[in-house]
Amino acid sequence: MTMSGPSRSAASCAFRSRPPAIASGACSVVGGAFHARLCMRVPSLNGCVQVGANGGRSNGGWMRRRDGDETETRPYLPPSVRLARIRRRVTYRFDDTMGRKDREKALLSLMLAFGLWHTCDQWSRVLQPFIMWQLQPRADTYNITLLIAIGNAFILIGTVVVAHLIDTAGCRFAALVVTIVTACYHFFMSQVENYSTFAVMQSLLVVNHFPMISDAFIATIVGSQVENYSTFAVMQSLLVVNHFPMISDAFIATIVGADGDERERTRLLMRMTIPLGISLVAGPWLAVQVMYQLNPSLHLSQGVCSGFLVLTVIPIILFLLPEPTVSDRQRTLATPSFSVYVDMLRNPSLRWTLLFSFLVSAPYIAYDQLSRTHMAAHLLSNPWDMSHLFILLGISTLVTNIFLIGPLQRRFTSQRLVQIALGILTVSYLYLSQVSKYEHLLIGMPMQVIGVCIAFAELTAQVMGAAPKNHVGKAAGLNRAVNLIAATMTPVVAGYYIDTFESGLLCYISAALSLFAFVMVHLYGGFMNSYSQRLPLGFKRDD
Repeated sequence: MTMSGPSRSAASCAFRSRPPAIASGACSVVGGAFHARLCMRVPSLNGCVQVGANGGRSNGGWMRRRDGDETETRPYLPPSVRLARIRRRVTYRFDDTMGRKDREKALLSLMLAFGLWHTCDQWSRVLQPFIMWQLQPRADTYNITLLIAIGNAFILIGTVVVAHLIDTAGCRFAALVVTIVTACYHFFMSQVENYSTFAVMQSLLVVNHFPMISDAFIATIVGSQVENYSTFAVMQSLLVVNHFPMISDAFIATIVGADGDERERTRLLMRMTIPLGISLVAGPWLAVQVMYQLNPSLHLSQGVCSGFLVLTVIPIILFLLPEPTVSDRQRTLATPSFSVYVDMLRNPSLRWTLLFSFLVSAPYIAYDQLSRTHMAAHLLSNPWDMSHLFILLGISTLVTNIFLIGPLQRRFTSQRLVQIALGILTVSYLYLSQVSKYEHLLIGMPMQVIGVCIAFAELTAQVMGAAPKNHVGKAAGLNRAVNLIAATMTPVVAGYYIDTFESGLLCYISAALSLFAFVMVHLYGGFMNSYSQRLPLGFKRDD
């Protein structure tokens, strides 16, 4: 801002007319130009300290702006200060005065990040069987399922790690670390040196030193392939922080607040299934598009998946997701103690519900993981068939969660609804045991997904209803731990029997477990009907 002549004199008079604490600032003239600078009060100095454009401090003056007939005195803001203010407007914090619009904005941002993260996860799942086939020595079906179980075991261990990270650093930082490590895991799946096992082990330190991880990976792993079986097994340790769903649950707990009711919390948790269903469609479709439209390279597609995760999710975390205050973290995101879990498991209703959840998830996870491996061979000759199958599964998930679960919950009791889901699962497993052609899978697998969605939605609500009001988040953690235990145990057992006998045996075992769960729900699931009032308002049953 340049002033000369009368304008400069008027500005000098304006400063002399100010109170002594402000008039002590002098006007700085450089090259005949008057530079007004930012003047900030410092109580300890009882005067005025000025921040110049170069970031240093000096005595100086104020800017005066005339708007109509009113004269307003405003400080000059350097670009760095203006950018900081803009970022504060975009990145907001949770507090007790947060409005409804801000909460809705936070939820939509979380749903977007959640959907993109799961899209990349599904993308990688499509490519994973091909990567396993390249391992040396060549892995059979049992060894492939063993690798999957190792990854699930690290995810189970990571629940404690990520919970501690959330407690000490907050949800945003935890989400950032999880996204970076997951992206590095995807990158490792396509490009890593055989002798880098030690370097991969060091990558576990990303929890404490994540800003340096990108330089370490770029310097050591560019331009090579995954070929060693042991290296691939060690790489599964990166899945220890593969817990973005857990972080989303913590965000939802913050959005609802410590005093929020279970119905709102359950409603928000069920809304997260919408981006999850979309990701079931988008992930495989993107994997096929990159491989068969851009470049027929498995490593390129996996690398693009890693870059897509970084470029889409990290900006959402930094600029759109809210940052809870310290008091909010201490109130809603404290790391749970094991004694609390022991006390919760003394509740017989919660124990039975978790058992039912295990009986639903164990056969489904085993069939899902192994069917992806077997269908990968079909993808080589007919790439669009697998894409169409996953699109159909994603549409089935969306339709079930949005349009089907609500009317069913209004018409049937909770116990009866779980039995209906188990009946659908039993029929789907028996059907899949008799068919092997791709066209038949288009009927059996969507039926299986519908049954799983209904069962998981109802059992999740039951777990949250059986827990005390101040331990709903811990109950959700228990439910996730049960699913992870099932994902760790069943692939090993199922993979052994499938590799030894025939694939149809898995479907028979799954049908038997579903039928057993049906009987157990009938005998011991009567308590479910007492928790109907804890369901979301839109899903409550009409009496």
